[in-house]
Amino acid sequence: MSYKVIQSWTDKSFSLTKGDIVTALDHKPSQGLVYVTKQNSEGWIPSSCLSPVDFSSAKQAPFVLSGIYYLVFQILEPISTFAGASTWFTNTEWLFHSLVPAPGTQPEKLSDRTRMAVWQLGNSWFLLGLMSIFVYPAVKRALPGQIRAQEQIVGAVLAALAIADITHLVVTVIGLPRHVLYDISSWNATTHGNITTAIVLFLLRCAWFMGIGRQTAAKTVSKNH
Repeated sequence: MSYKVIQSWTDKSFSLTKGDIVTALDHKPSQGLVYVTKQNSEGWIPSSCLSPVDFSSAKQAPFVLSGIYYLVFQILEPISTFAGASTWFTNTEWLFHSLVPAPGTQPEKLSDRTRMAVWQLGNSWFLLGLMSIFVYPAVKRALPGQIRAQEQIVGAVLAALAIADITHLVVTVIGLPRHVLYDISSWNATTHGNITTAIVLFLLRCAWFMGIGRQTAAKTVSKNH
């Protein structure tokens, strides 16, 4: 059962702030106490400081991925990674050839070693998609309404992806011939995916960390004071 803290509480073991969402682990009705947990802290708190919250419906529980962030990170990004992975497996020569735009030339036949490396790359894309469709919903189900805890886990995932965005851009910029890199009109869909899409995703992740257009723990506490 989830509860909302309606009156701040502090004791020797831990403290709760008005507006926090906690999970009840035990009750002592005769003493008016509830044993609750929040992130890595737990302890007894007077039941008068709590108000029950019904998060039986997933749609009722606030989540740190909402609006544009839900659309991009939980829907569009996994779709794009699954599509990319399937292309690496089913149209290997074409996608490998398109990494560096070369209009008018035909895809070359790949060696067995190169093909295996490309397929392993496709599997890495597949893994990224799986992380998005499994991790984010799991966080929402396991931590309903617990914005602070959600931010720590989702933030760790997005931080790792943001770092990967940067390293992906760096190796792409280094690997592209100068005449291709500086001539945007020569870029193909793969080049835009490696550069343009990576920049957009990185900026969106930065906006998430800045709390732009989403529910944050700080905003929740401020709203409830």
